[in-house]
Order: sequence, then C-alpha cells, then structure tokens
Amino acid sequence: EKNLDVEGNAEVSENLGVQEDLFVMENAEMLGTLTVGAGSTFDQIQEFTGTTASSGDATDFSFPEGYNRSNTRVLSLQIENETGNRLGIGTGDALKRINAVLFPNHIRLNYPPKDPYRGRTFRILLMRMSAKK
Repeated sequence: EKNLDVEGNAEVSENLGVQEDLFVMENAEMLGTLTVGAGSTFDQIQEFTGTTASSGDATDFSFPEGYNRSNTRVLSLQIENETGNRLGIGTGDALKRINAVLFPNHIRLNYPPKDPYRGRTFRILLMRMSAKK
C-alpha cells in the first residue's frame, strides 16, 4: 500500500498525477483547473442563492462574474417550499417543472406558477468550464 500523508500545508508547483484513489480528509483548495478522466476540464464549482419572484413562473438573474452561457453547466437547482423541503430539477406538475435555462445574458429559473414556488429561497450549483487549450 502506498500513501501520501501531509500534515500542514503542501504545495505542488507542477502536475500531480494520481493513479488510483485520492482521499481528502479535511479541506482541499485547488487553484487552476481540474480534469476528470479523459473528460472536460473545469476550474470552479460554486453555489449561488436567491429568492424566486413573488408572482409568475420564472426568475431571471445575471450570470455570476466569470460565468457565461458557453462556460456554465447547471449541476443542481433547488427551491425550498413552505415546509422546508427542497424541490429539485424536474419537480412540478404536468404543465411545468423546475428547470434552468441559460440565455445569452442571464439564467432563467422556471417553475410552476403556484405559491409553493413563489417568493421562495433557491440555490443553484454552477460549474464553470475552463477554456479549451
């Protein structure tokens, strides 16, 4: 069994390759990008919160700084209802379900036009993809 134990701070100035499993027991901070497998490279995953509109069936908000329609992926979206339950993507009724749409200049959250979805706290988890090299 091969282990790398680090107590305190450690810095890798070039590349760190992991052949098998990597476990982080406490906190980990990454500056730069992360490539998973042979897949895409991303440099940030961040949660944003807000409140849905008090009327209608949609809420618009601007892209966070550094995010745009091309580099943004929606990982999760939840709206908290009056009982504290978090309703996720796909929840709703036959006419309209919770979803997020990326427009050129903003993100739109869609939900059924009913009170359990209006004026409620939402949280959305966005991933920012890195520029292709």
